Amino acid sequence: MLCDVEYAFSQLLLKDFQDVHHDCIYASGMKFPALHNIRTLPNFRLWMRFADNTETIVDFSNDITNSMTTNSIMRSLATPEAFARVRIAASGGYIWWDVDVPPTERPDASSDWLYLQSLPPALRQEIETLLEQTTDWNAITQVLNKRNISADDA
Repeated sequence: MLCDVEYAFSQLLLKDFQDVHHDCIYASGMKFPALHNIRTLPNFRLWMRFADNTETIVDFSNDITNSMTTNSIMRSLATPEAFARVRIAASGGYIWWDVDVPPTERPDASSDWLYLQSLPPALRQEIETLLEQTTDWNAITQVLNKRNISADDA
């Protein structure tokens, strides 16, 4: 599930070249700020700060709980100890977990998707709905501009 959203969002932001990482494509020239800091919180949540000082908390508890019945890659994070092994890629473009699974099965999430989670719910839903219809960055920028938010400070 996360990978599908990340893939769609990163396709929107993809410009001149791609990083292929664990079967998802991430935008190398991100429109949204890179991830700078991350900290684990109780109940499978992550606090993070981006390059523009935006802070947000993303809750992975549903993804991990659902993974127990679907056998998804998030299943490897089912203990607090495993979840705490989160790492930020040197580029700031994604997070990944250093867990004992083959690299191609390692859970990860793009910083673009994580940043999207920091937007107000109505705006996030509008952008996610638009992503189902287009990969035109100008259309997304128009949605952000309607709310006086630029892609650089979303």
